[in-house]
Amino acid sequence: MTCDACGCHAPTKYIELYQNIGMLVLRTSKNVKGDLCKRCINRYFWEFTLITAVAGWWGMISMILTPIFLANNIFRFCTTIGMATDALPAKAAPLPDHPTLSLTPDAVARLTPFAGEVRERLGLGADLEDVAGEVARKARVSAVQAELFAKQVGSQSASL
Repeated sequence: MTCDACGCHAPTKYIELYQNIGMLVLRTSKNVKGDLCKRCINRYFWEFTLITAVAGWWGMISMILTPIFLANNIFRFCTTIGMATDALPAKAAPLPDHPTLSLTPDAVARLTPFAGEVRERLGLGADLEDVAGEVARKARVSAVQAELFAKQVGSQSASL
């Protein structure tokens, strides 16, 4: 299976994790849903759960939602404890026979409108993986494809 978050080829499991930040009158929330590898499940679980545990309580609605979100995250995380972590690392060379792990013409066509944004953010010193992850979501391609594209755009910028 391919992880919906990072695009690596590994065992995956469908999971829904939530984050809540209470702000007295307002609140913000984030979630991640999809078939994720163990590495991404761990990353999102710890990030979302710790932020919710610390900043989730500040508001009337948040006081109700925070324990629900925390219980959900902990329960869902516990169902993944036995998952295998043997994954093809995201940094590994793409598998040529898997379209989401190589830079296909379709992926290039979807990513090209974001080339300026990628070039600018990389020029300002942004982390390659962060830029690739955000552009991948916008362009609806895998994170691996976006990272390959970002490296290509970055190398073109460096040669100018």
